[in-house]
Amino acid sequence: MNSKKSNFSNSHLNLFGDKRIRPLAQRSRRERMFMKMFLGVLIICSLVVPASADTVIEYTLDGDWIYEQKYVGTLSLTDNPSGGITANINVPNGIDDGGLTASRHDLPGFSIANDGFIELYYSSLTSTITGDADFSLCLEVEFYDEYSSYEIAIVIGQSGGSSNFETWFIEDSYSDFDYYYEEPIPDGLLMNESALGLYSHDSFVSPYFKDVEGNLLYPFSDCDISEIGGMDGFRVDNDFEAWTSDDGTVNASVNLRQVVYGPGHPVPIPGTVWLLGAGLAGLAGIRTRRK
Repeated sequence: MNSKKSNFSNSHLNLFGDKRIRPLAQRSRRERMFMKMFLGVLIICSLVVPASADTVIEYTLDGDWIYEQKYVGTLSLTDNPSGGITANINVPNGIDDGGLTASRHDLPGFSIANDGFIELYYSSLTSTITGDADFSLCLEVEFYDEYSSYEIAIVIGQSGGSSNFETWFIEDSYSDFDYYYEEPIPDGLLMNESALGLYSHDSFVSPYFKDVEGNLLYPFSDCDISEIGGMDGFRVDNDFEAWTSDDGTVNASVNLRQVVYGPGHPVPIPGTVWLLGAGLAGLAGIRTRRK
């Protein structure tokens, strides 16, 4: 029995083709060099990729989310088997703010006073619009200080036959926009499954769009929040709503999946880092073969 176990163990090859795993000091010079380069690549990658401390809030119908509709009958919400919830809006003519006018959730531990990001992930976005009407999907963060309440948002929507990014910042919820900007969505950019995000850094907030491959698009300039102090009470208030004129209608659907927030930059692992690692490992292998 012991002999069989010994033969079985010795039949396994390690990374360098030896039948037994030997201490580093007993390896050849080229084996030691390869191991050092390989470990160096791992260290580089670990330094570039920050430790993950993200908070994930899944969309559910039976959790702590609060949902609102201004006009009864223009919204239906159902659980989605693949995760999150499905919001269907059916807005007839002559309706202002039909559909999902609020989906609110507190954001424990989050603050745009700190460097970090927040993202709304969605999928299966579809819409049918007739006449004069528009609709939008919005990631909105609300908060307050000692004197005022605030909201900042990144939006995708369709209005007047064109698709646009929108952003705004409001001081006091019932006042006019302190600023509002709109930019056309680039042709060919897929919008049906993506994420909307806000990146806070150095007393600024940068609205962005993240596609399914993790690429980021910043359509707008930064929002300066340096004059706001003592920020507190952060929560999301995400909307999926429509406005219709006397001859317009909107039928739209989206799968609201989750809200994710955390410290640091939202950019995913740069592909060049992994290419660098693979290249160094490949060069090490070539060098050992030539020797």
